[in-house]
Amino acid sequence: MIQTAYATDALNTAAAGGGLLGGIVYFILIFGVFYFMFIRPQKKRAAAHLETVASLKIGMDIVTTSGMIGTITKITDFDVVIEVSKGNTVRLLKQAVAGPLSNFQPKKGTK
Repeated sequence: MIQTAYATDALNTAAAGGGLLGGIVYFILIFGVFYFMFIRPQKKRAAAHLETVASLKIGMDIVTTSGMIGTITKITDFDVVIEVSKGNTVRLLKQAVAGPLSNFQPKKGTK
């Protein structure tokens, strides 16, 4: 009767995941899922935002990350000055620019 218990215990251990190798495989699998679901898309968004910031030009209508709309009147290395209404200007960091206004307007033919 004792021998049967040991045999059953050995079968359960083998079926439980293979020990250390099984744990490493699960860890790599979970890391792969996180990479393709979270890290990679975030890197793409960051690269697209850097490209948008690099393409800013004076006279461009933009939207800020806070939702403010204005026209760029001055650009320096780190910030931009936008005119939000006639005579009212706001100085922003370049990183606060969400993108051109045309990206946020609805396309023609959509409701």
